[in-house]
Amino acid sequence: MALNEIHFGKQLDRFVCLMSELSHGFFPSSEELAHKYNTSVRTIQRDLQVLQTSFGLIIRPRQRQDGSKGWHLDHSEQDASKQARSSLILHGLSTTEVMLLSFSLGHLAMGPETPWYADLEALKYKLRLLERAGSPRAGKNVRDPSLWLLNDNRSAKTTSPLENVFNNILDVLSKGTACRVHYRAAAGAEAKAYILDPACLFDYQGGLYIFARVRGKATMLPYALERFTSVRPLDEVAQVPAEFDPHDYLLSSFNLVVNDPSEGVRIQISKQQAPYVRERIWGANQSITEMNDGGLVLGFDTLGTSELARWVLSQGEHAKVLSPSTLVELVRDKIKAMSKFY
Repeated sequence: MALNEIHFGKQLDRFVCLMSELSHGFFPSSEELAHKYNTSVRTIQRDLQVLQTSFGLIIRPRQRQDGSKGWHLDHSEQDASKQARSSLILHGLSTTEVMLLSFSLGHLAMGPETPWYADLEALKYKLRLLERAGSPRAGKNVRDPSLWLLNDNRSAKTTSPLENVFNNILDVLSKGTACRVHYRAAAGAEAKAYILDPACLFDYQGGLYIFARVRGKATMLPYALERFTSVRPLDEVAQVPAEFDPHDYLLSSFNLVVNDPSEGVRIQISKQQAPYVRERIWGANQSITEMNDGGLVLGFDTLGTSELARWVLSQGEHAKVLSPSTLVELVRDKIKAMSKFY
């Protein structure tokens, strides 16, 4: 059977299950496999043949303790590239999908000091094998991805979460429970104790965060994982507001800041910076008004005008706040304060 004739559905699911059964050392027989997967012995024998001829697997008969014979998946004579190709096909991943997974791992940008760095590197290595193996959908192998696929491994954070903190965060999020934590704010010298109701985990600019609220408070906020000194799961359901939408939060914030009243902002952008501004989504209800000189006026709603002021200043002469007046005054005050240094 040719690879492109394999049905990526029920048949593929059975292949994955067969690989798992044959790898666990129980040496199941054709009859036992047929009974377990509600099919015929002939179908199982045909599947085993396909796994060998089309996927390059080595499946051998093995004698069991009771004297009967079963089947065993032998990896001892199979090289890494064939194993990778088998995994790629059996999981139905295209070359593009594997590359997207690689980019996702690179986006996390965890440094060697991270507790799970070794696991991430192992996963990246396996993905590189998959990329080299190619895909049945592509019909041919691809070049070594290290020649043309770049992942920037620099971390945007100088510190990483503690391993027990990360594991306990995953535990409470997967169970939907609350936790007792000690958390140090960016400007704080000592960690303070809270009971948190966590909602979800996300990454932002190379760092890991959770959305959560302090028990008794109304506002959901982002918390950086590396600032937790301890996390203890509690045996009670997390009280996350039903109306909280993390996607809306990220769209309304500016660099995760949402401490300001919601305002519509309008910023004039120079001709030089306009092409880069056009390429991005900056906030909710975004609008772009083109100007005769090649520049533009960018408008959007945000809850993070104080953080936005810092971004405007970073653009120098290429950005001018038009409204609201509160943001104009904020930028003007910061410029006055800065002028004392120059």
